[in-house]
Amino acid sequence: IQISNACACIVGSEHAEKLHEVRETLENIPSEMIFEQAESVPTETFPSANLLLANFPGDRPQPPALPRGDAPMCYIYTSGTTGLPKAAIIKNSRWFSASCLFGRGLLELHPGDVNYVPLPLYHSTGMFAGLGSSLLTGATLALRTKFSASNFWSDIRQFEATAFVYIGELLRYLLNQPASPEDTNHKIRVITGNGLRPDIWTTFAKRFQISEIREFYGATEGNAPTVNLENRPGMVGRLGPGQSILRCDLATGDVLRNSDGFCEKVAVGETGLLVAQISTTTPFDGYADKAATEKKILHDAFAKGDRSFNSGDLITLHENWWISFADRVGDTFRWKGENVSTNEVAEILNDAPGVLESNVYGVLVPGADGRAGMASLNCREDFSLEDFTSFVIEKLPGYQRPYFLRLQQDMRITGTFKHQKVDYRKEGFDPSLIKDPLFFLDGSQYLTVDQDVFSSLQEGTRKLR
Repeated sequence: IQISNACACIVGSEHAEKLHEVRETLENIPSEMIFEQAESVPTETFPSANLLLANFPGDRPQPPALPRGDAPMCYIYTSGTTGLPKAAIIKNSRWFSASCLFGRGLLELHPGDVNYVPLPLYHSTGMFAGLGSSLLTGATLALRTKFSASNFWSDIRQFEATAFVYIGELLRYLLNQPASPEDTNHKIRVITGNGLRPDIWTTFAKRFQISEIREFYGATEGNAPTVNLENRPGMVGRLGPGQSILRCDLATGDVLRNSDGFCEKVAVGETGLLVAQISTTTPFDGYADKAATEKKILHDAFAKGDRSFNSGDLITLHENWWISFADRVGDTFRWKGENVSTNEVAEILNDAPGVLESNVYGVLVPGADGRAGMASLNCREDFSLEDFTSFVIEKLPGYQRPYFLRLQQDMRITGTFKHQKVDYRKEGFDPSLIKDPLFFLDGSQYLTVDQDVFSSLQEGTRKLR
């Protein structure tokens, strides 16, 4: 009894008196937890187990039902980069399969690994690639309350992390930190996430000596995930079965249909709308709001009655089915008859002298055809407006140049490190709404936007050239 560390005991009547003699030596079992099980006449040395069981309710509580794969596990709100967040339904089967994809497929975690997660768990990457992959593989989860660029690598060393997850502009913020001899003092063997832009991919991998970067594409609610397992900078993977890139109006995202009323796929080198067939193997679970769910479904793309998930993302097709992210529908805008990709322009501006990061969007100018480009810039102390102007004129054609600039200390981002554009577009270049320095491109030089200049642009007495 002592060896078993038992805290209770039921003894037969034939051994009851013997046990009574030594009960004072039993360290772990109080007397009231010893019961006698009598086959015939009890000795009454200990309380009767028969009587106790007879008085015990016979109806046992039903064990809770096992969770079903098609039952909701949680709701995850979309990031809201281009509108209000929506509650995406995450079913148990989706959580499980996504966690397997990240834990086993992308990060290849094992019980000895430590997965560092500086992202909130209310976002799908933190939930699936962070918590889910650790639970399914037995790897340790190192979860930081809030991302800190300055403490990132010291955390990595402290927890001896072997993998971490990222999203949006997170890696750019790490790259913007001062270089240190400790940059390569870590045990990271693989990272995964989405939003690593091609303008910093190679630089980041070389500076921090990250040999495996597993960039993926996918929406919280979507059914069209892709994965780049080959470390090819700028790519988010290859098109999979049931996935297509359709010809569309790049400014509105409206699909273009042929004379038969069906959609057409883009050719290599072209950009279009990514969609994915909705089927039993690639379901679209939608949102809590049924109307919002229906808006994301494209009907009759290739045949009457078919249904596809509309990703809302513009994707560029490359050779051998490789694809790269181009822009969000609604972010690309039209100016001077040309479509302007905000991501493409931002990647170029990020290379300008003194620029740490840029956020590009289109703003309305009364009397102008389309939207004029505007860039919010986070700059170093050595930023020169004159040098930036020369860079813009040399590197960008007229229709891609940012006609308006907004200089900021801190870029406005979502909770998942994606650039916020909706509020910026609403504020435009109005100096009464914006306290940051504002400039507009007047031919070959940027001039300060004050209330007089703003009024002249609004009234049409001053034209954009």
